[in-house]
Amino acid sequence: HSFIGPLSRMQTLERPQRYDVAVVLSGPEPQRTRLEQTLLRQASTLPLRWLFVQGLTEERQQWRRQDQIDLCNFMSSGELNEALAASRIVVCRSGYSSIMDLAVLGKKAVLIPTPGQTEQEYLAQRLYRHKLFYTQSQAQLDLSRALVEVERYPGFSQLELGRGLLKEKVRQLAD
Repeated sequence: HSFIGPLSRMQTLERPQRYDVAVVLSGPEPQRTRLEQTLLRQASTLPLRWLFVQGLTEERQQWRRQDQIDLCNFMSSGELNEALAASRIVVCRSGYSSIMDLAVLGKKAVLIPTPGQTEQEYLAQRLYRHKLFYTQSQAQLDLSRALVEVERYPGFSQLELGRGLLKEKVRQLAD
Protein backbone atom coordinates (compact mmCIF):
# COMPACT_ATOMS: atom_id res chain seq x y z
CA HIS A 1 0.00 0.00 0.00
CA SER A 2 1.23 3.47 -0.85
CA PHE A 3 0.14 6.93 0.18
CA ILE A 4 -0.93 8.83 -2.94
CA GLY A 5 -1.85 12.15 -1.36
CA PRO A 6 -5.23 13.57 -0.40
CA LEU A 7 -8.30 12.60 -2.42
CA SER A 8 -10.07 15.83 -3.24
CA ARG A 9 -12.08 17.48 -5.98
CA MET A 10 -10.16 20.72 -5.29
CA GLN A 11 -7.00 22.06 -6.90
CA THR A 12 -4.50 24.47 -5.43
CA LEU A 13 -5.27 27.85 -7.02
CA GLU A 14 -3.75 31.27 -6.44
CA ARG A 15 -6.54 33.85 -6.44
CA PRO A 16 -6.82 37.42 -5.12
CA GLN A 17 -8.73 37.54 -1.84
CA ARG A 18 -12.40 38.34 -2.39
CA TYR A 19 -13.81 37.13 0.92
CA ASP A 20 -12.49 37.22 4.46
CA VAL A 21 -14.48 34.11 5.35
CA ALA A 22 -16.19 31.41 3.28
CA VAL A 23 -18.80 29.36 5.12
CA VAL A 24 -19.57 26.00 3.50
CA LEU A 25 -22.73 24.45 4.93
CA SER A 26 -23.49 20.76 4.61
CA GLY A 27 -24.92 17.82 6.47
CA PRO A 28 -28.31 16.48 7.43
CA GLU A 29 -31.31 18.60 8.32
CA PRO A 30 -32.19 20.09 10.73
CA GLN A 31 -28.53 20.51 11.77
CA ARG A 32 -27.54 22.23 8.50
CA THR A 33 -30.25 24.88 8.95
CA ARG A 34 -29.49 25.36 12.65
CA LEU A 35 -25.82 25.98 11.90
CA GLU A 36 -26.68 28.36 9.04
CA GLN A 37 -28.99 30.42 11.26
CA THR A 38 -26.43 30.66 14.07
CA LEU A 39 -23.59 31.59 11.72
CA LEU A 40 -25.66 34.17 9.81
CA ARG A 41 -26.77 35.83 13.03
CA GLN A 42 -23.18 36.07 14.33
CA ALA A 43 -21.58 36.94 10.96
CA SER A 44 -23.95 39.87 10.45
CA THR A 45 -22.38 41.59 13.49
CA LEU A 46 -18.78 41.23 12.27
CA PRO A 47 -17.30 43.78 9.81
CA LEU A 48 -15.95 41.22 7.35
CA ARG A 49 -16.74 40.16 3.79
CA TRP A 50 -18.54 36.81 3.90
CA LEU A 51 -19.56 34.09 1.47
CA PHE A 52 -22.14 31.52 2.58
CA VAL A 53 -22.51 28.43 0.38
CA GLN A 54 -25.74 27.03 1.77
CA GLY A 55 -25.41 23.44 0.57
CA LEU A 56 -28.99 23.30 -0.68
CA THR A 57 -29.90 21.05 -3.60
CA GLU A 58 -32.19 23.16 -5.74
CA GLU A 59 -32.96 23.34 -9.43
CA ARG A 60 -31.02 26.50 -10.21
CA GLN A 61 -28.29 28.48 -8.59
CA GLN A 62 -29.40 31.63 -6.78
CA TRP A 63 -27.31 34.42 -5.28
CA ARG A 64 -28.44 37.10 -2.86
CA ARG A 65 -26.75 39.74 -0.76
CA GLN A 66 -27.46 40.53 2.88
CA ASP A 67 -25.28 43.48 3.99
CA GLN A 68 -21.66 42.24 3.81
CA ILE A 69 -22.75 38.61 3.25
CA ASP A 70 -23.07 36.96 -0.17
CA LEU A 71 -25.27 33.85 -0.09
CA CYS A 72 -25.36 31.16 -2.76
CA ASN A 73 -27.64 28.14 -2.47
CA PHE A 74 -25.11 25.75 -4.06
CA MET A 75 -22.00 25.70 -6.24
CA SER A 76 -20.41 23.25 -8.63
CA SER A 77 -17.08 21.78 -7.52
CA GLY A 78 -15.23 24.17 -9.83
CA GLU A 79 -17.11 27.23 -8.54
CA LEU A 80 -16.53 26.15 -4.94
CA ASN A 81 -12.82 25.65 -5.68
CA GLU A 82 -12.58 29.21 -7.05
CA ALA A 83 -14.56 30.69 -4.14
CA LEU A 84 -12.51 28.95 -1.46
CA ALA A 85 -9.26 29.90 -3.19
CA ALA A 86 -10.41 33.55 -3.02
CA SER A 87 -11.19 33.33 0.72
CA ARG A 88 -8.79 33.80 3.63
CA ILE A 89 -10.55 31.51 6.13
CA VAL A 90 -13.02 28.64 5.70
CA VAL A 91 -15.74 27.63 8.17
CA CYS A 92 -17.10 24.13 7.51
CA ARG A 93 -18.00 20.71 8.89
CA SER A 94 -15.21 18.32 9.82
CA GLY A 95 -16.02 15.44 7.47
CA TYR A 96 -13.29 13.58 5.58
CA SER A 97 -14.06 15.24 2.23
CA SER A 98 -13.96 18.74 3.72
CA ILE A 99 -10.65 18.04 5.44
CA MET A 100 -9.10 16.65 2.24
CA ASP A 101 -10.32 19.74 0.36
CA LEU A 102 -8.77 22.00 3.02
CA ALA A 103 -5.52 20.05 2.76
CA VAL A 104 -5.29 20.62 -1.00
CA LEU A 105 -6.26 24.29 -0.68
CA GLY A 106 -3.87 24.94 2.22
CA LYS A 107 -6.49 27.08 4.00
CA LYS A 108 -6.95 27.98 7.65
CA ALA A 109 -10.31 26.74 8.86
CA VAL A 110 -12.76 26.62 11.73
CA LEU A 111 -14.19 23.10 11.92
CA ILE A 112 -17.69 22.59 13.34
CA PRO A 113 -18.60 18.89 13.61
CA THR A 114 -22.19 17.86 12.97
CA PRO A 115 -23.70 17.02 16.39
CA GLY A 116 -23.94 13.26 16.90
CA GLN A 117 -21.59 12.39 14.03
CA THR A 118 -18.83 10.77 16.06
CA GLU A 119 -16.32 10.52 13.20
CA GLN A 120 -16.58 14.29 12.59
CA GLU A 121 -16.26 14.99 16.32
CA TYR A 122 -13.20 12.71 16.49
CA LEU A 123 -11.52 14.25 13.43
CA ALA A 124 -12.13 17.81 14.62
CA GLN A 125 -10.69 17.08 18.06
CA ARG A 126 -7.68 15.21 16.64
CA LEU A 127 -6.82 18.04 14.23
CA TYR A 128 -7.33 20.57 17.02
CA ARG A 129 -5.03 18.64 19.40
CA HIS A 130 -2.39 18.50 16.66
CA LYS A 131 -2.72 22.30 16.35
CA LEU A 132 -3.75 22.15 12.67
CA PHE A 133 -7.34 23.45 12.77
CA TYR A 134 -9.41 25.34 15.30
CA THR A 135 -12.72 23.71 16.23
CA GLN A 136 -15.87 24.62 18.10
CA SER A 137 -19.02 22.66 18.78
CA GLN A 138 -22.22 23.80 17.11
CA ALA A 139 -23.83 24.26 20.54
CA GLN A 140 -21.02 26.51 21.86
CA LEU A 141 -20.38 28.43 18.65
CA ASP A 142 -18.71 31.82 19.13
CA LEU A 143 -17.71 33.00 15.67
CA SER A 144 -15.97 36.14 16.87
CA ARG A 145 -13.68 34.12 19.14
CA ALA A 146 -13.18 31.42 16.49
CA LEU A 147 -11.92 33.98 13.96
CA VAL A 148 -9.31 35.20 16.46
CA GLU A 149 -8.24 31.69 17.53
CA VAL A 150 -8.04 30.30 13.97
CA GLU A 151 -4.98 32.47 13.33
CA ARG A 152 -2.94 30.18 15.62
CA TYR A 153 -3.80 27.06 13.60
CA PRO A 154 -2.03 26.87 10.23
CA GLY A 155 -3.96 24.04 8.58
CA PHE A 156 -2.01 21.76 6.26
CA SER A 157 0.76 23.25 4.17
CA GLN A 158 1.02 22.03 0.61
CA LEU A 159 4.62 20.99 1.27
CA GLU A 160 3.44 18.29 3.68
CA LEU A 161 1.14 16.73 1.12
CA GLY A 162 3.65 15.30 -1.29
CA ARG A 163 2.09 16.84 -4.40
CA GLY A 164 2.29 14.54 -7.39
CA LEU A 165 2.42 11.30 -5.39
CA LEU A 166 -0.42 9.72 -7.36
CA LYS A 167 1.32 10.35 -10.70
CA GLU A 168 4.56 8.96 -9.29
CA LYS A 169 2.88 5.79 -7.97
CA VAL A 170 1.07 5.21 -11.28
CA ARG A 171 4.37 5.67 -13.13
CA GLN A 172 6.03 3.14 -10.81
CA LEU A 173 3.23 0.63 -11.42
CA ALA A 174 3.51 1.12 -15.19
CA ASP A 175 7.28 0.52 -15.21
